[in-house]
This record gives sequence, C-alpha cells and structure tokens, in this order.
Amino acid sequence: MAAPSNRKRKRRSAGAAGARKRARRHSVVKLRKQHESTCHDRISELPDDLLTTILGHLDTRTSAATSVLSRRWQHLWKSVPKLRFSQHDILPQTELSHFLRAHEYVFFKPSLCPWKRRVRANPERLIRLVGRYRTRIFLSLLTGYLHKSNAGDKNGTKISSLVLCCTMEDCYANLIDKLISIAICRGVEHLNLETYLYSANDQRPSPAPYKFPLSLFADGKGLSVTKLILAECTLSIPVGFAGFKSLVELSFTEMHISEDMIQTLIENCPNLECFRLRLCSGARHLKIASPHLQLREIMVKSCLQITHMELFAPKLQQFTYRGPCISMVLSSVPLMEHACLDYEGRRDGESVKYILGKLSQDFSLLTSLSIVLNTYRLKNPVIPEVVPTPFKNLKSLTLGAIMHCNDDIGWVTMLLEVAPVLESFQIELLTNEKREHPGGVLWEPSDNAHRHLRQVKFYRFRMRQADVALAGLLLARAPLLQTMTFSRGSVHRSPGQTAQYVEAAADWTAEQRSAITRRLETCNAFGARLEFRS
Repeated sequence: MAAPSNRKRKRRSAGAAGARKRARRHSVVKLRKQHESTCHDRISELPDDLLTTILGHLDTRTSAATSVLSRRWQHLWKSVPKLRFSQHDILPQTELSHFLRAHEYVFFKPSLCPWKRRVRANPERLIRLVGRYRTRIFLSLLTGYLHKSNAGDKNGTKISSLVLCCTMEDCYANLIDKLISIAICRGVEHLNLETYLYSANDQRPSPAPYKFPLSLFADGKGLSVTKLILAECTLSIPVGFAGFKSLVELSFTEMHISEDMIQTLIENCPNLECFRLRLCSGARHLKIASPHLQLREIMVKSCLQITHMELFAPKLQQFTYRGPCISMVLSSVPLMEHACLDYEGRRDGESVKYILGKLSQDFSLLTSLSIVLNTYRLKNPVIPEVVPTPFKNLKSLTLGAIMHCNDDIGWVTMLLEVAPVLESFQIELLTNEKREHPGGVLWEPSDNAHRHLRQVKFYRFRMRQADVALAGLLLARAPLLQTMTFSRGSVHRSPGQTAQYVEAAADWTAEQRSAITRRLETCNAFGARLEFRS
C-alpha cells in the first residue's frame, strides 16, 4: 500500500490540531460556566455603604488599590470616612522580600573591579535603601491622594478619622498641612498624628519636627474634632486661639510643651474628659486647676522633668502616674476612685516611704489602687517614718513588688492594715539575685486582722520561704477569706488597655501543689480554698 502524500498528512494534522483546539475551547467554556455557578461574586452585590465600611478597616493605600477592580470600585474608596496613612506598614512582606533580594548584592563594572563582579551589600546599606524606598512610596501616596480626592471640593465625603504615622521628612510638612486642611473642611472628629524623627543611631540628618498648624483651627474651624493625639510635634498657640470646643480626648507623646501651653489648652477645651502626657518635656510644675473642668481621666507617664503636680479637678475619676516620686497637691478631687502609681526605683527609698506613709493621706477616697513598688535598688533598709492615715473606701489593691529574692515581704501587710475595708488583694512578685547586705523594708509584725478580705491572688509565685510566709500570714488574719490563688504566670499591662494574664510555660506539678498545701495547712484555720493556675 502506497504511503500517503505530504498534502494529505498536512491536512490530517491540521484537522487533528483543530479538533484539539475546539476541545480545549469547549473545556474552558465549561469550566468557566462551572466557576460562575459555584463561585458567585457576592461582595459586589453588597451595598456601597457596607463596602465603604469594610474598606474603612484597611489603610488608605490598600483601599485605593481596589479602584482597578471595576468601574463600580473606581471611585468607591473616596467615600471611605476613615483615612489611615502609615509609612511603617506601607510595604507588604512579599514586596519587601523582593526589594531585599534585588538589592542584596552590589555589582561593579569590569573596568572598575575586574577581579570581583559583585559583593554582598552591607546590612546598614540595606536599611537605608529600605528607608528611602518607604519614603518614596509614602510621598507618592500623599501626593496621589491629594490629587485624586479633589482637594478643592469642601463639600466632599465626611472624614470621621485621620491617622497618619511616619518618620518625618522635610518634604512631608506641606502635604500634611494640606491633608489636615481637607480633613477639617470635611468635619474630621478623630485626628491622630505621629510624626517621629530619626533615632540617634541613624546617620541621616534629622529634619525639623513637624509644627502642628493650630492656625487652621481659628475662626470657628475644627469644631467637630473630639479626639486629638499628637506625637513628636511642636506646638505654637497663635493669637486669638479659641480652643477646641468639642474636644473630649487630648494626648501628647514625646513633645516639648510648656506649663503655660498646657494650662491654656485645658482652659480652652471646656468638654475635655481625658488628658494624657507621655515622655514629654518642658514642664516642671504641672498645674491642672479649674472649677469648670470636665476631666475624668489624667495620665502622666515618664515625664521626668516634672517635679511638682497640682490637681484641682472636681470630676476626676481616674489618675495614672509613672515616674519618680514627686510632690503632689490634690486640692479638690472628691470623685477620684481609681489610681495607678508606678514609681521608678531610686536608691534613697523616697517612693517607698511615700507609699507607706503619705499616700493614703493624698488618695484617701480611692476604691481601687494599683502600685508598682521597687525596692531592688535600695542602698539601705527603709523604715517608715509616720503612721499612715487609713483609706476610707479602698476595696481593691494591686501591688507589683520588684525586689531581691532574699528580702522579707511581710511589710506588705502594712498596706493592708491602712485599708480596713479591703476585699480583693493581688500581688505580683518580681525577684532577682540575692542581696549581700540587709535591705528592703523593715517592719514590725502586728495582730491586726483583715476582716473584709475575701480574695487574694499571687502572680509569679516561686515557693520562696518569704512568699509562703506572706501567704500564711494572710490566711491566719483574714476570717472571711474565700479563695487564695497561686499563679506561675504574670500580668501584662499595656498602656490604655485592660491588664491581661500571661500563662507560664510550665504548670504546677502534683508535688509542688501538695507541698504548698502542706506548708499552709496549719495557717488555714478559716478554711479558705487554695487554687493553682499555670
């Protein structure tokens, strides 16, 4: 039989290729129909109000990137009421890894370096390159938003909050001013600006700190602002500044702000309820005094230049302080019920003497008190000098003790004696190496009973002899005690958040539980329940 000709072979191969092409096309159409029937686009069916709410949980760069999805999404991101610009989160992890791989090596021209074509880049150089790349992207983000959001339209979408966090550059100042101006025109309520400077270890020249434009709030502008948070900015109160009539919360972090400026701002904010200072300088005598203040919470943390504080706030309810022991004058705070005091340890023991002496006199009306007491750095033993005044209404006491592991902690009962109506007591023990010479706090035991104490919790309990002795002392003197809890974990307290318990890596063993129960059996005459927590 004769072989087929070349023309017939080409015709057969072309027919087979066409059949395969039609089969692939049919299968693609079939898969597309199955995908459309099973994977329906339900997100696009949602109303615009709900979509803008979802986009409000993203940063502005991510929400603006959705404009390429379809014509409906093209202008949807402009209706988002929450703006968030963060230079630190502007690079996703995948994009950052690609950038680092692309700049991992430095290449040389053969004419300059014939014996070596590439060398691994210095880590410091990579850090500088990443910083410049972030700066370039963040700058384009700000300029792009100002261009696309129709800056001249003052009747645009309402902006409920504006959050901007970046490492300050000189080229950012004008753009941030324009952004704040747009937000004010559109009725912004929450304004959060964190414009940090370069660290001292960075070799780049540090730009000037951002000057917050209070002049934009003149002539009745900015009446909608209820929350203002500033970090590492500078302030200059202009002539005729009328204040923030609707401001409820005011916070300054790492700023140089004078006493007169603080007093002027507080006096011109008649509805202010929360005032916070963190790591600020410039004020030595902090005075917050006005009979018409609505302040309910004051927080002062790590403002080391403050040596004297005077509070006259009739509606103050919560006070938080962290720093060295300073003189305080609480003239009129009849409603203050909660206080959190964290005194930085010094070798002279002034904070310890104040807590065991004058504290109950200054804060006599508290119902809840949290103290962090540091006896670790004490050079000589501390002897309380005066007999403290009892707390009238204190029902909850939390104590964090930083001390040597061989110090006696029986002096803690002195705090319980000045709180006759105390119901709940929590103590966290942070111990370190042994002390060579006698130290800590010297105290004399007494027979005072804690007749209202119902609950005791130990954190970081390590079965030291002093810890077990304190537990036995409380068991013997609290006739109404119901539970005593021993926890190996710690309590993590974040600024402005509720304390969270952090469990330890290892749980209590059966031998440890029985040993603690056996050692406290003779002291537990009133039958309190002993509980153990990892």
